[in-house]
Amino acid sequence: MIKRLEKHHLNRLIDIWLKASKESHSFINYEYWERNSMAMKTIYLPSAKTYVYETDKGEIAGFISFAGNTIAAIFIDPDFQRRGYGKELIDFAKNQYESLELFVYALNQKALKFYLREEFIKKNESVDTNTGETQFKMVFKRKENNQSQNSLF
Repeated sequence: MIKRLEKHHLNRLIDIWLKASKESHSFINYEYWERNSMAMKTIYLPSAKTYVYETDKGEIAGFISFAGNTIAAIFIDPDFQRRGYGKELIDFAKNQYESLELFVYALNQKALKFYLREEFIKKNESVDTNTGETQFKMVFKRKENNQSQNSLF
């Protein structure tokens, strides 16, 4: 179930963020993530529109955060990956916004493939000034279901 962030979720979300970042961003020194964990907990997550994915057993498996129509963060605990939770969070995002954008590191091939499969397209390439890593801006635009295209009139 996807539900709005509550204050008592914050420690678990930081655990997920650190664990998933270490695994999926191994090309960035882990100290970078540790240094930024307090700001993530006290500034970024509370100021974003954040939703958690809670399993049927009541465990928080992951989360997604929005800043407007930008997906500022989406992380699934590595112990819960490959169960469809990330796809459910992306589908949730697609239902909330007509268009979405996000940034993904070029070296994070697993995430890049996931977003491409979910119909995001690479818009441009830049360098993240915080890490020095190449990243792609990716965008998604909901397709309109226009039935008149099939009409003979």
